[in-house]
Amino acid sequence: MIKYILNREKKFDKYIIAYIDFLGIKQKMNTNASYESLQILKFLLWGIQRTASYISSINEIDIKIFSDNIVIAQKVNEGRISDQIISIINLVSAIQFHALMQFDFWLRGGIIIGEL
Repeated sequence: MIKYILNREKKFDKYIIAYIDFLGIKQKMNTNASYESLQILKFLLWGIQRTASYISSINEIDIKIFSDNIVIAQKVNEGRISDQIISIINLVSAIQFHALMQFDFWLRGGIIIGEL
């Protein structure tokens, strides 16, 4: 039985995946304004979740937020891949713009197309 499970071929689907990491959270939490920084981060993540739920209902984008990280994934539709990439880039750009301009949070991350 164990041998069968280990030798079983796994099937993965092709996705566009974006990963975002908020920089400097730990340092901001160690300052005198740590509570304020935490509230800002909480508000920012709440806004991202709301935006993501609206966008995902239209474009079937899955968004997971954990700690100070965001993972955005969308199953590739070969006929629409250009539109999908543009949608993901626009979403990441909006997150980056608001995080920096409104709350002075810098981000790092990347976007890839691969199996998930």
